[in-house]
Amino acid sequence: MSRIVVGGAEFWVSDDIGAENCNSVRMILTVQSPDLVFQQALTAGASEVYPVQDAHGWRVGRLADPFGFHWEIGCPYEE
Repeated sequence: MSRIVVGGAEFWVSDDIGAENCNSVRMILTVQSPDLVFQQALTAGASEVYPVQDAHGWRVGRLADPFGFHWEIGCPYEE
């Protein structure tokens, strides 16, 4: 997994372990307000894969962009 920061926006990229397509990539965009950014992405044309929820120390949801790439949008929190 690689953590990349561009212009203050942080995202992580890795192989999507368990995906049917062995060439798929997992991307996580970390933001302060995942619910808001997730809704903005849906409004812009993304499709929900799973809703924003609390899981494994993160507030995170997954969506697919119009090109079929999956993105997780979330932020870590302390349990």
